[in-house]
Amino acid sequence: MYKQLSDFQSGARTNVIMTSIVKELTDRDMLDVAQYFASSGHVASGDDKSVETEPSIVAHGNPTKNVVSCAVCHGGVDHKAGAPFLQGLSASYLSTQLNAFAVSERHNDSGEQMRNIARNLTETEIKEAAAYYAGLKGRTTGVTWP
Repeated sequence: MYKQLSDFQSGARTNVIMTSIVKELTDRDMLDVAQYFASSGHVASGDDKSVETEPSIVAHGNPTKNVVSCAVCHGGVDHKAGAPFLQGLSASYLSTQLNAFAVSERHNDSGEQMRNIARNLTETEIKEAAAYYAGLKGRTTGVTWP
């Protein structure tokens, strides 16, 4: 979250709404916002039997195109490995971001990892991953943080 806010503030990532929101934030403000969201307890539950099966691109990737699974970095139903949560984001937003990475309109990924992945995804894989993560909204463990 902090990186994304910093990227909007520096211009490395652009969005009319977010740029105007973050332009006056201090570094401390951005750290506080990031800490708030990091401690909000939004952890997906693997116990929810109503969650549909992960699409192949989420669970396994596409080895023939050198694409790792989304779950490697963004987690699956029951874990998050280290990249931002995608759970509950709208399918439209996720598809837009993946397409922006694919054509290098979005370029704030260090080492170009998302650009390298997204440009090798099919439109179907993008739609399936976006729909899957969007469908996980509201499925949380209820974990509370101090």
